[in-house]
Amino acid sequence: MTYDDKVKRIIEEIVRERDWREREFSVMKGIYLRLKENEKSLKTYATMCIPIIYAHWEGFCVTIFRHVCDFVNQQNLNHDQLSISLFTFSKSRTYDYLKGKQSFEQRCKFSKSFIDALNANTIVIPNRFNTKSNLKYDMLGEMLEIFELDANEVVKYKRDLNKLVEIRNHIAHGENSIIVSERILLDNMTLVLSLIDELIVIFENFLNNKSYLKCE
Repeated sequence: MTYDDKVKRIIEEIVRERDWREREFSVMKGIYLRLKENEKSLKTYATMCIPIIYAHWEGFCVTIFRHVCDFVNQQNLNHDQLSISLFTFSKSRTYDYLKGKQSFEQRCKFSKSFIDALNANTIVIPNRFNTKSNLKYDMLGEMLEIFELDANEVVKYKRDLNKLVEIRNHIAHGENSIIVSERILLDNMTLVLSLIDELIVIFENFLNNKSYLKCE
């Protein structure tokens, strides 16, 4: 299988992740319409939908992060080949030794771990990204930064994304003052799918261009 075929296969897997989420949104819309004659149930259901919409957003980001990291790991790259940002992320736990006031023992552990990484034939990138259950625009930027990608490519969604997360947080914390209208539901479903589509294009280009390699 050629490199292009491998990229195509992983993108197809990611697109399937997108498509089933769209189908879930369609089901949610259908239930909402059927509940329109029951105002009390409609209000409760609409409120419940926001955390689900957010969960699809966070779930997709975690999934695409895992797929891309796994793909890069399959290239069996060493520190001389891997981009600085991905190498740094791969050693995230190593830098923990330098937190606060380090003892000499901590500095020794850091040095050993770093030397081991330089001597390793292959660098393994962790395929999990901690969203802290708060995947606003800035957190998305942190995720993209690991791949040396620019969050400005999706900056037009910043305000709406942050608003979605804020509403979800209010609901998750038990606040009952939030009124979720049909418009809010539909707009946020559209927002999440639009962001997902943008990320698919961004990461497809990332893999096609082999942007995970260190710049000469």
